[in-house]
Amino acid sequence: MKNNRKIVVTFFTVVFLLCMFNINAFAKNFSNDKYKKEVKEALKKEKSLKTTKGTLAVLYFNNQSGNTDYNSLQKGLALMLIKDFSKIKQKKIQIIERGKLQALVDELNLGISGLVKPDTAPRVGKLLGAETILYGNLLSDKKAELKVNPEMLNVMKKKSLEQKDVYGPLKEFVRIEKDILKNSLNSLKIVPTKEEKKLLDIPLSEKVSALDPLFKAVDATDRENWKEAEPLYIKSFTEDPNLLKTITELVKDIPPTVLSVTAAAMFIKKLHDMKKDKGKKKLDIPRKKLSISKDVRRAIKIENTSFKEGELKFKIRVLPGNFPDNGIYCYRVVFHPQLDSRSLPKWITDWDMDQNHINHWELNPGDFRGDTTLNLKNFLSNIWQIIYQRHRPKIAKLYFYIDKS
Repeated sequence: MKNNRKIVVTFFTVVFLLCMFNINAFAKNFSNDKYKKEVKEALKKEKSLKTTKGTLAVLYFNNQSGNTDYNSLQKGLALMLIKDFSKIKQKKIQIIERGKLQALVDELNLGISGLVKPDTAPRVGKLLGAETILYGNLLSDKKAELKVNPEMLNVMKKKSLEQKDVYGPLKEFVRIEKDILKNSLNSLKIVPTKEEKKLLDIPLSEKVSALDPLFKAVDATDRENWKEAEPLYIKSFTEDPNLLKTITELVKDIPPTVLSVTAAAMFIKKLHDMKKDKGKKKLDIPRKKLSISKDVRRAIKIENTSFKEGELKFKIRVLPGNFPDNGIYCYRVVFHPQLDSRSLPKWITDWDMDQNHINHWELNPGDFRGDTTLNLKNFLSNIWQIIYQRHRPKIAKLYFYIDKS
């Protein structure tokens, strides 16, 4: 790159639409089958179930404050605690996945208030295989605004472990969660290592304005209401892009996806116009549809794209010589899943019955599997293709500006 060419790339928004389109939502439903099967098996064997030593289940917290603003914190507080407890890698503690808890809530048709009742919570813990459960209530406090009174119970011994009420204004919710975490570790007699302490000090987000829509989006996702969840995720990511890592964990069971990329570009300002806008803090996304310019589009190359376990990776290479003039260029890059056999979830192949299976079972009736479906793979592949062609699903949409001067 020549010295007289200065390229500044400014990314101002990255909007990931994880699981917000039909195909991935379809795949995600079956990724939770593991938890559903485990829950159903546990219910069949409930009387003989035993808990596993060192396992902890964090249940949802019940909002008894009368303040609907706290509703999102019921699952939100549990989500934060589960994430933090998972940072403890010692053998003394093993965390029950939130997906398994939600599968049990769905199977038993429990509301949050029913989940944490004194006579229900121990049963829930036992069904989850947890030695200890952590739950509690969200209450209003005249002075501190929010009061959380956590409860920790040894499921088999039905013995309560010491917990302290935690107070604070809503804007200090992150600190409140950390206090509950610290008290819980003390009750469990777990001393984090130096490395673990550093990790535990890192908040999920320091912005309540980002956490509230995230918690609401998670709840909407649990209800499979993608239309409600999508704008909430986007709002949360806009406030704090680092929260994408949390969502990645929620959708990590989506199969690896091969990507295709489409790009549009627009030359939006001449160099002499830029001087007038010097005092502006940021540029606005053009409201009109971006025009496609081949010359401008060739000035960037999207390389090494991959999307695996909910994490999108790519490189952008800028070719300054392909810009026709100095100025500011706006780019829109859209990442699409590419339709091929690797996009299909593994369960489709596992449950498929083809002619080879039929021929084998005719000769070996004892090997017959009743859980398979005739031509399932072909049937769902066709549906998959129709949905893909009709909706052209997106994994991510990225806008950025390049300032060439």
